[in-house]
Amino acid sequence: MNRVLLVLALTIVSLPARAEGLEATLSDWGTVGLLQTPTARGMPDGTVTAGLTALGGLHRHLFAGAQLLPSLDIALRDSAYPSWHGLSEPGVDPKLRLLREGPWWPALAVGGRDVTGTGLDLPGKGRFAGEYLVASRRWWDVDLSLGIGWGGLGDYGHVRNPLRALGGRFKRDRDPANASSRGPEAWFTGERAALFGGVEWHTPLEGLSVKLEYSADSFRAQQQDDPDFRPGIPMNAGLAYRPWRWLEAVSYKHRTRPTLDTE
Repeated sequence: MNRVLLVLALTIVSLPARAEGLEATLSDWGTVGLLQTPTARGMPDGTVTAGLTALGGLHRHLFAGAQLLPSLDIALRDSAYPSWHGLSEPGVDPKLRLLREGPWWPALAVGGRDVTGTGLDLPGKGRFAGEYLVASRRWWDVDLSLGIGWGGLGDYGHVRNPLRALGGRFKRDRDPANASSRGPEAWFTGERAALFGGVEWHTPLEGLSVKLEYSADSFRAQQQDDPDFRPGIPMNAGLAYRPWRWLEAVSYKHRTRPTLDTE
């Protein structure tokens, strides 16, 4: 899989773009992305989104978001998941576009999930927190993305954290069971990070796109909760359909179970 991601990276930076006007679609988390992973794309300026996503009995996200500026979007999310305390977890998920896609370079964005670290300090509270840097590149009707993730977005730990050279907090373990794994003091920390990526094909059928991704989330928190939990292979595939401009439905086969989202 690392070889596949390397080929994807070389492709992203080696060919000129040839696509214009493709509409961005939402991920399971309520932000623009593939299925479980983010992309460097954004919605048109001023767009407001809201919806509910459900990944079987694993988690459910109720969200509302907005493209506040051409380069900044923010989603407010409340996530429910099986736990002994039975509470949901709020989260703020922003994304800032650092570079607009050009003729010979990809779009580049930085963002995170649960960046504020709000909520009660309960076991597993940092399970969703994570940060990322992602690049996206389009050719005709195909949109490729490749990124590096920290925290919950980088559990597989393919690579050493490139920020380790800064020392201190950037070298410590990012255990989702600890409250210290979320909030500003945890941004981009952890001994290791991981690569993720995928592709979205906007089909000839208007409003329908096909998504395939590799996710770097190993569901470490879920495995801590349940030793018998098996995350499966880190590949997801699905369809996104927008029959009207105000409605988007996503159905996909997650590595562990099927899901249906309405956004």
